[in-house]
Amino acid sequence: MIIFLLIVVFIYLFAIMPKISNTPDFTPFMARYYAHRGLHNNKNSNPENSMTAFKLAIENQYGIELDVQLSKDGIPVIFHDFDLKRACGIDKKSRRLYL
Repeated sequence: MIIFLLIVVFIYLFAIMPKISNTPDFTPFMARYYAHRGLHNNKNSNPENSMTAFKLAIENQYGIELDVQLSKDGIPVIFHDFDLKRACGIDKKSRRLYL
């Protein structure tokens, strides 16, 4: 009975184990910094997710990471939060608004 349980546990662990052999090489991405929402400072002229924040990131040799939400009519919008409260002071979700 114990051998049977050990075999079942081994098969279970083997089934849920992440594939080790086909793991992509992320080394090229590890050697640089990434600017989440661009290189921004919301207190001056380069707010998050703006073209100036993205340009500043590129000028400082940062990679750029951004978030995309969909508006109610299915148009992609570059915006970090699911709602507009923090950035705009509006208590609405971007997916509930038409563009």
